[in-house]
Amino acid sequence: MMNLLQKLHLALTCFLFFFLIFIGVRLAPQIWPADAPIRSGDAVIEGVDSTLLVDQTDWSFLDSVGIRRDSVLMPQRGLRIVYINADSLLENYLYYQDLRDKMIRKAQASEKELETEAAKLEKEIEQLQKKAAEMSEIQRSAAEEGLMRKQQNVISLRDNLTAELEREEEQLDRLFRAKVQGYFRELAKREQYDYILSYHTGSNLLLGSDGLNITRRALSDLNAAYKAGK
Repeated sequence: MMNLLQKLHLALTCFLFFFLIFIGVRLAPQIWPADAPIRSGDAVIEGVDSTLLVDQTDWSFLDSVGIRRDSVLMPQRGLRIVYINADSLLENYLYYQDLRDKMIRKAQASEKELETEAAKLEKEIEQLQKKAAEMSEIQRSAAEEGLMRKQQNVISLRDNLTAELEREEEQLDRLFRAKVQGYFRELAKREQYDYILSYHTGSNLLLGSDGLNITRRALSDLNAAYKAGK
């Protein structure tokens, strides 16, 4: 059951990566000429020749993250590209921490409940084994049937607790996505960002200039909004 937390973290990290790229595609106001160079600062993107500086290349960094050139809308003023560290955002966002802690407490409570019921059943089985020689065949058969029903109840409890944790995980995931979506959409419009990239372990964004990193600002804004709404 604890693996659900790892799945949640991975899903949210991937969500940040693809959603922030999606923002850039949707928000830019007009098509950029196909032969125009792209400048975005000195972020380093994985490209054809190992790694390439974005401010010295053309469309290769968009190709590397799977964005079709004919679907990209660009402003004539030049691209404004920033990025966030998704791992740092998830680790330090207070709302996510509270969601994670809630899931941990829920998982621990479910695990304890299941262990308690399993221990009771195991004790009853041991008691039956000790008394089996003194019991008639009918008594022993009835006792065994009763234990089998209790065993099935424990299995059903395990399945129900697992399903309940999964449902809660999905609900918390939707709540988190809604908050992050709303914030970055508003930020991109307010600051006229064309792309907000997401850096995380295994992403195509290998390195970026500190001047383009808005993780600290995003955390400050998100945490302030969360504290104000508590």
